[in-house]
Amino acid sequence: MSRIVGILTGVLMALFPTKFLTTMQNLAVENPDDFVDRRWVVPYVRAEGLVVAVVCLRGGSAYRAFMAFIGAVGAVLLLFPRQYVEFGNRLAYEGSAPFEWRKRYLPGLRVCGAFFLLLAARALRTDDRDE
Repeated sequence: MSRIVGILTGVLMALFPTKFLTTMQNLAVENPDDFVDRRWVVPYVRAEGLVVAVVCLRGGSAYRAFMAFIGAVGAVLLLFPRQYVEFGNRLAYEGSAPFEWRKRYLPGLRVCGAFFLLLAARALRTDDRDE
């Protein structure tokens, strides 16, 4: 099931990177119009989507390595959500105003981090039955 979600998410990111970014920005901050994507962000999201889709489609050792990475990201999100997104946003966006995080965004990232950890643990604990 997680591979199917990964494939679908990757395909959406690859086909609609600008829409994907806009949706994520609107979920995260109150002031998304105060920031401009750096030139490399949209092509990066498209490439990331392709990689995610292909890795999830292939399965095997690449998928297990990807899930280990997802688990590490989940741990960081769970423990340090503000630092994680502020670092990423400084890399990806230009703007002088501080990010005005939506009230439930950072707690939501902690939940997402816990979910990623559980997903990774499940995928790494069991054999890849979907191969």
